Amino acid sequence: MSVAPAIPPRRVYLALLSSAAQKRRMILVLVLMAAVSASEGIGLVLAVPLVAALTGENGSKGSSLLSRFFPSSGLVNSLGSLLTIFVVLVALRAILMLARTQVGEKLQIDVVDGLRSRAWQALLAADWKMLARQHRSDHASLLISDITRAGYAVQQALAAAAAMLTLVALGLAGLALSPRAALGALLAGVVVLAAFAPLRRLARMLGQDLGQAYATVHGSLSEGLSALREIKSLGSEARAAVLLDQGIARLRIAQLSFTRAQSMGQAALQVGGALALALLIWLAVARWTIPAAVLLPLIAVFIR
Repeated sequence: MSVAPAIPPRRVYLALLSSAAQKRRMILVLVLMAAVSASEGIGLVLAVPLVAALTGENGSKGSSLLSRFFPSSGLVNSLGSLLTIFVVLVALRAILMLARTQVGEKLQIDVVDGLRSRAWQALLAADWKMLARQHRSDHASLLISDITRAGYAVQQALAAAAAMLTLVALGLAGLALSPRAALGALLAGVVVLAAFAPLRRLARMLGQDLGQAYATVHGSLSEGLSALREIKSLGSEARAAVLLDQGIARLRIAQLSFTRAQSMGQAALQVGGALALALLIWLAVARWTIPAAVLLPLIAVFIR
């Protein structure tokens, strides 16, 4: 049996947005994400004069950048003003994140409900002979499980987009504060992600196996419930129980394998990130002589 070619993820996500309202909501989510990310970048710049005010070091780099947003003279030179800006910025970010979460949740619900409605309408309009050749459990799995997982995919895509925009904003702020440290962090991140690629591919394959195992168990349960009278009349209860137990055993093996690969990937990222951070701190202190008022906020961002 021939296997259909894989569809690029970008086309899949675009196909999920079937209506103009969903596309407008997606644009609104992206705008809110960009606003939240911009506040993260401003917060990084703000941390430099804050640390300088507490340690007595030179924080002119961050103060000069903040002066572009707050041109009033002296506003970014006193600790009280800096703390006020910090509180206002955090409050604004919290409001933006609340709005982003609510709009993103509505988008996810719209996508799931739209997909379920479209799939149900397609089944109602399908040819009867084609439906007779298929299993009812496949249709139930599609309408209940698969489409729900598509909603999780939308949620993960939004989270990935938010993380990417935040990284861009923090990267731009880091470049403004210390180009060498920011470029070093970017290079280290690329190396760590490249080393992580094999584990990511393994997790993707195991995720596909896990999805197939869930579909198999769902199909066994659905078909078994539909044929429960026939099973009892033929005395096949033991065989039906064994088949279900075998399906559940394969499901648990796939589930444990996926969890193990996911944990290994997280551990590899943490260890690789720690090594990269240690190297960057050594270079910043021993080679580049970056002031502590600039270095400490950058370290906090790198740890995130």
